Amino acid sequence: MNVWQVLSLLISLAALQSLSACTTTAATSSNGGGSANPIYDAAPLQKTKAPAITNQIVIAEDNDGVGMSWTSVTDNPAMRTATELSNLGGPPAVIGAVTAIVALDAKPRGRAKRTAEAVNGGLENGALDSAFAEKLDAAFAASPTVEADITVQPLNRLRDIPEDAWLVFTDYTLSNDGSALRATARVGHAADYRRALELERERRQQEQMGYSTTSTYRYQAYERERRRRLRREAYRPKYSNSFVYHSDRLILPEPGDIRSDDKRDDLEATLIEAFEAERDARYAYADALYATATQGQDNPRKLKRAARKRDKAYQKADQHLAKSLEAATDGELDKMERIVLGSAQWHGLEAATDTPSDAALITSVIEEAQAFFAQALATELPGLAVESEAESWRERQPTEEQIALGRRIIAKADDDRRVVQILTGERAGVLVSIPDEGTADYGLQSAEP
Repeated sequence: MNVWQVLSLLISLAALQSLSACTTTAATSSNGGGSANPIYDAAPLQKTKAPAITNQIVIAEDNDGVGMSWTSVTDNPAMRTATELSNLGGPPAVIGAVTAIVALDAKPRGRAKRTAEAVNGGLENGALDSAFAEKLDAAFAASPTVEADITVQPLNRLRDIPEDAWLVFTDYTLSNDGSALRATARVGHAADYRRALELERERRQQEQMGYSTTSTYRYQAYERERRRRLRREAYRPKYSNSFVYHSDRLILPEPGDIRSDDKRDDLEATLIEAFEAERDARYAYADALYATATQGQDNPRKLKRAARKRDKAYQKADQHLAKSLEAATDGELDKMERIVLGSAQWHGLEAATDTPSDAALITSVIEEAQAFFAQALATELPGLAVESEAESWRERQPTEEQIALGRRIIAKADDDRRVVQILTGERAGVLVSIPDEGTADYGLQSAEP
């Protein structure tokens, strides 16, 4: 590679920063950022002592199901540093290098999308939200003095936000290799969320009016006036926080040569069954999307479009199966094959069958995460805290040693799973349920006990 080719590669990195962080499907995600121990899907909103008393709890409707994280080539720290040289070339060089890096990202992004479709094929659409609502209702039912009104509804637009309610947003993501699951619940008040949306809308409007360049005089004047107005309003955000659950890791064979493995025949037979089960699960996912798209729809054109999309998903699943079966007995275990073995475990597949059992592991793990969220919310929400749950750990001051560590253990289960409270930094107050051992990667972030 000559100097100009190297420069062309570097030039493209800035343009690809946003590309690597966003994907073409809501079921996959690329998570950047540095390592943390443990990690969180999102920082809590601003926390103050100003309480908001309401018994309304709204769970944001989430039809994306379980996502899959992946790492882009542009997430590499060295690559990010090289973006400083991106102003050295012109459009032709940028286009050529962008094409090259998109090709490098195609495999991890494709694995993430394929795995997400297979995992969600075994989950009922909307079942995650309804199951969480039931657990939350049961947690508050333990108190005779607290009557929480819990609902599930979409919160995608400003007009969807209720006037006075606690809003809960959930997210479920598999690690890069599909061996672990991270679940996150973020809670905040409707007034704070509505205000954030309004400020974002105002910012976009100002950009459209020509105030997008921060170095211009009129933008700086606008910013000064906006900050003065915000200070005059003296707005006090209400309680908000995040709760994170990290699952135990699955035990999976490492990628590489398996020709000398004594269990090679059994592994290949299991792999073939797993690929066939994956195809069936992707069929089920395509059917679910088709049912959602055609529900209450009588437009012939839209019905045909939905059918074509479903048939295309069928065809792609068949193509992946045929290609995968050819490579299943080649004596090599690649990353996709390892992930498919993990998907089989998540759905509780047994050696003699290709159908999920009644007690699929993915379902039980999500139920554990939701039970943790429900208990945390029942303990934490101002004005709704269940008296029997609002116990001593919240009243005890952390020790100097705990403050130095930046965390404290507030609960420990018989299986050595721990609930940790973060004490310092922007994420102070976050509660994390994490296993005793096993490291999992989500993008460039790592979850370690």
